[in-house]
Amino acid sequence: MRLSKLKYILSLLEQNNLITADQNNHIFNFMKERQKTQLFRFVRWCFILGAFWIFFGFMALIQLLNFHFLIDIWNYLLLLTKPFFELMETIFGSHYDFVVNGAVLIVVWALFFWLGNRVRNRESLPDFKLEYFHDSRLRSGTVFLVMGYIAAGIGLSLLNRVLLPENVSYYDSMDKFFPLFYVVGVFFFGYCAYRLKDQIALLFGIHFIALSVGCYSGYGHACYFLAVSRPVIQLIVAVVLILTGFMHVRNHANGWQEEFGRTYQWTGLLLGFFALWIMSIWGISKPEGYRWEPQTMELWFANIVFILTTIGCMIFGAQKEERTFFNYGLTFLIIETYTIFFSHLWKSLHVAYASLLLGCLLVGTGYLLRHIWLLKQRLTAI
Repeated sequence: MRLSKLKYILSLLEQNNLITADQNNHIFNFMKERQKTQLFRFVRWCFILGAFWIFFGFMALIQLLNFHFLIDIWNYLLLLTKPFFELMETIFGSHYDFVVNGAVLIVVWALFFWLGNRVRNRESLPDFKLEYFHDSRLRSGTVFLVMGYIAAGIGLSLLNRVLLPENVSYYDSMDKFFPLFYVVGVFFFGYCAYRLKDQIALLFGIHFIALSVGCYSGYGHACYFLAVSRPVIQLIVAVVLILTGFMHVRNHANGWQEEFGRTYQWTGLLLGFFALWIMSIWGISKPEGYRWEPQTMELWFANIVFILTTIGCMIFGAQKEERTFFNYGLTFLIIETYTIFFSHLWKSLHVAYASLLLGCLLVGTGYLLRHIWLLKQRLTAI
């Protein structure tokens, strides 16, 4: 209905004392806003349908165009760069493509790093943290830095690929080599982390520590991070990371180094608990061949250590109000209960006995944590 006609009808109703002047104005204003809503719905659908037909027309237009000239340009570029690639192949052998791609990615890192630092300098930031992803002003700079670190990480990994022995197997660690560019990555990201106070760079540095250790101790090129064939080495590295985190937190409270300490702690907990989980399933020692039946005593020892470590982390987290330790302990205690009962005891014990034992352990753990919490509350009250 047109607004002029609606206004005429409302005037007739008001003249015959069927509605008041205020009601006349309210009804007219309501219908006026209602028509605006309908108009906006129409505009929205115009945009939707228009976008569809633009896309459809663009795809149809592409089929009409001739892009063979782009192929000619590409072939011409290949012809120009052929002497360069032949030279690289002569210098680096069959792995020359890894060198070229790695060098290109290092240049990409430099570009993204420059863009990210522009945002950092514009906002006068003393440090850079993961939480800046949530800030609309800093999100672009954070994304640039992360993309740059990813490019640098992949580039260093490709350069390290050149050092691999010929025909190395993914699951064969007999041929050892020094992972030079992984170690370079540790120092590179470590320098970026501490020089620029960048928590994101620290995470990449810890990742390259894991790659360096795993590459030299486990599989040929650490395709399983620290290499599951050496879980004890992974556990040692995890303990070192946790202790490093404690040193940062204790010596530097309320600063960027405390943030670094928290990062060392949760990455160390993650690696350590994964190592304990692996040992609780496959044992501790590693005979040749990577296929073995785990020793019963090793499984018992590993599972007991796993359980005690999870409970210890929960108790420490509850006493010191460290949510990271408590949450990791709780998470991996749940994982361990699944592992020990479904992987080991479920087959040997009757389902009923195993379920009762599992329930009693969980209730007992809860009672112990509750007792510790109540004891702490009494001591605080005193």
